[in-house]
Amino acid sequence: RNVVVFRDLPSATFAEVLSASDIYARPTLVDGDAVAIREAGFLGKQVIASTAARRPVGVVTFPPRSVDVCREAIWKVIEDPGAGRLMDASRDSLG
Repeated sequence: RNVVVFRDLPSATFAEVLSASDIYARPTLVDGDAVAIREAGFLGKQVIASTAARRPVGVVTFPPRSVDVCREAIWKVIEDPGAGRLMDASRDSLG
């Protein structure tokens, strides 16, 4: 099991990395309606994200700055292939 952290990738590089990934994590402190979460959902990726903003239904969430809960969320999606799958990646599916 490998974890690689990327920041501030150009759009084309981000798309390549996301396509090759199993899980998309978005541990932000402040956020808006993140298109990247929806892109990950459309690609069938498991998604975990902080509760810094409303998230689409199905995203495994954790409070910002909660390292232990974030770690638990990561293990949850690793151990359960169905966890973190977006029910609907449209803009109207916020939980």
